[in-house]
Amino acid sequence: CADACRLPFEDRRFSAVFTQHAAMNIADKPALYREAYRVLRPGGCFALYDVVAGRTGEPTFPMPWASQPEASHLLDAEAVKALIDGTGFTCRLWADRTPEAVAWGVKAQSVRAAALAAGKPLPPSPARYLEGDLPTALANMTAGLESGSLQVVMGLFLRP
Repeated sequence: CADACRLPFEDRRFSAVFTQHAAMNIADKPALYREAYRVLRPGGCFALYDVVAGRTGEPTFPMPWASQPEASHLLDAEAVKALIDGTGFTCRLWADRTPEAVAWGVKAQSVRAAALAAGKPLPPSPARYLEGDLPTALANMTAGLESGSLQVVMGLFLRP
């Protein structure tokens, strides 16, 4: 385990760096993206799939990544992309994946509700290991994605 803003690796060590649903908890995003750049070899790929702030209002907590707003560090999609571009990466793909995330959230809630109603065990999921009120957190996240207070973005960047 390490601090994503101060990785314990030498420069240009890796050919790929990937973050998935991680940056929401990291306040110092410039340091996060600088470190990704630093540890990548030239031609290396930085990929991300993260929740970002949407364009309308504030999300309701708890969320899967934070029980309180103070533990959540969301920027909007444009600010995230600008930070990554400013680090020196070349953008190859930047896409809004909110519709797919909404569909996943709705399906996950439906599968969970059906299993509980039938008295069956919940299906395997990494979400089962998160602490706190997970059903409420997932419902809040899905509602935030549907209302526009949250978005999900996917990016692929190359280090020149």
